[in-house]
Amino acid sequence: MNAPTVSICIPIYNYGRFLPYALDSILNQTFTDWEVIVSDDASTDRTSAVVADFGARFHVVRGSINAGPAAARNRAIEASSGELLAFLDADDLWLPDYLDRQLALYDKSRTSRNDVGIVACDARILGPDGYRAKTYMDAVGFPATVTLTRLLLSNPIFVSVVSPRAIVEEAGRFAPEIFGVEDYDLWLRIVERGYRVVANRRPLAVYRLRADSVSTVQDRGLGALELTYRRALERRRLTWRQREIARRNARSCRARRELASIKQERSVGDLGPGRLARALPLFFLVILEHPNKWLNPMRSVLRRPKTLSALDRSNG
Repeated sequence: MNAPTVSICIPIYNYGRFLPYALDSILNQTFTDWEVIVSDDASTDRTSAVVADFGARFHVVRGSINAGPAAARNRAIEASSGELLAFLDADDLWLPDYLDRQLALYDKSRTSRNDVGIVACDARILGPDGYRAKTYMDAVGFPATVTLTRLLLSNPIFVSVVSPRAIVEEAGRFAPEIFGVEDYDLWLRIVERGYRVVANRRPLAVYRLRADSVSTVQDRGLGALELTYRRALERRRLTWRQREIARRNARSCRARRELASIKQERSVGDLGPGRLARALPLFFLVILEHPNKWLNPMRSVLRRPKTLSALDRSNG
């Protein structure tokens, strides 16, 4: 049996209630040469049973432990066989022409230069109260060209991309140690190698915005983002300007984590001796780098609350 053109990789952990919508959206695709690999990251719900209901073209690979989304994505890649990989989160879905339009753009973009690493698209945003007026690209400010410098500033690429398997393998797949922004880390590694990002600027997917999504887990997400920038610095592929962007962003992530930690410790009266003083050099540096962003949040930490004045004095 010949391998399909596209392998659709879906990581999942206890999102069985959303999975039928994602799988239905694949069945409704106008492009039909695909396989689906659902990578179950040790779910305790009915995920495997849901997939079985959709027939033989939908396969499940299951991990023995909950290892995180990057490991689940890699497990799906390992079990797949298509020349192209398409990534879909279990709680999102595609419009019927997603694959047709993504593959058409991929083929068109390769006619002059065979260096397309990522085919991105816009997405509608579905919140708890319905669809939002702005699309994903509207919200994140998708640039005219996704250069490495622009990508280091922030990630504008929605996770539902199509990418050649060979390029994903060359870049090293997803990093299991990075939780929640593992897609951003991979995009950086792909673009670092000189591959292009091309994008359909019409909504072809639906992003389900939920309060409990991985991307909203604040402290762990900031730690993973900081690690992403530090890994980019360690690979030594960045220009001087790009290194400065990565360093500033890593410091900003660290400062946000420190700020949240100090606020929490203060709120429960557990701010240890010298805790604030040790963080001040980092805080002053990010204030100098981003005064409009950091000055007001820092005031709330530097100001001594009346209820904790004695404790603050003990901390210098």
